[in-house]
Amino acid sequence: MKKLARICLSLATVVGLTGTAFAGDPAAKPAPTPAPAKDSKPAPTPAKAPMPVKPPDMVKPTPPPMPAMPTPAPEIAAAFKAGQGTWKCEGKMFTPAGEMPMKAKMSTKMDLDKWWIQGTYTETGKKKDAYKFTSYTTFDATSKKWHRVMVDNMGGYERAESTGPKDNKVQWDATGWGPMGQTKGRHYETLTTPKTMTMWGEYSMDGGKNWMKVYESNCKK
Repeated sequence: MKKLARICLSLATVVGLTGTAFAGDPAAKPAPTPAPAKDSKPAPTPAKAPMPVKPPDMVKPTPPPMPAMPTPAPEIAAAFKAGQGTWKCEGKMFTPAGEMPMKAKMSTKMDLDKWWIQGTYTETGKKKDAYKFTSYTTFDATSKKWHRVMVDNMGGYERAESTGPKDNKVQWDATGWGPMGQTKGRHYETLTTPKTMTMWGEYSMDGGKNWMKVYESNCKK
């Protein structure tokens, strides 16, 4: 029994000493986390983005100068001067049924800012169905040709051109349209004196294969 008591006492002593040892030595605290090492040199400041380069101001091109306004060719005024005034004409008209006398009055004036010579023709001596037409004549300085347009009171119209006077004579080559269809025409004018003029004309109904004289006239002013 004494032996057992000694063993128990020894165990108690060992247990007590062991408990005292744990009680007197508290649990060790965890080591503090070390602070991150500081860089001895500060981080470089990021470089600023370069400012965009301003494009140079666009230079507006100088507009070309306005072309000068065209002016009427001097030939127009010269032709008007030679033929201006009122003309009284007598002559004949030729038809398939025969010829018939004709009297008329013509007059001219400058029109449309002197670019055109306006001509009017009126058959006289008739109370009704008198033939009338109005024409406009000009000169093209580029082509060096004369141009004429004519409209009448029978629904007809005509375009004609000419190279101009030669030895006081002028030939007009024309194309006309009207109730009878398309026609070709040739008109001849001769200034015999400053105050007298002869005119005659012919037409073709088959495109210029056959021609027929349709009028002749002597005019005075």
